[in-house]
Amino acid sequence: AVEMARVFLGRGEGENGVKWYLSAADAFRDETERVGALAAAADILSLEEGGRERAVSLYREALTRYPGNLHESEIRRKLKALVER
Repeated sequence: AVEMARVFLGRGEGENGVKWYLSAADAFRDETERVGALAAAADILSLEEGGRERAVSLYREALTRYPGNLHESEIRRKLKALVER
């Protein structure tokens, strides 16, 4: 997801990428795919200037709405890194 985040940002389309992943998260029926899409949106925001707070919020949302999900350890690691920045 971080690689795709860099692609969106490289094209100057970070916000479009965030919107796309958030729409995908709403559309997916599978919980793992929903969490992955939320995390991908947060990944884009974490790399974007001024996006830190929104990224932290999305990572936290993924953890609280979907506890014990497949992506939990990776999300916790990324969240910790952002909070400690």
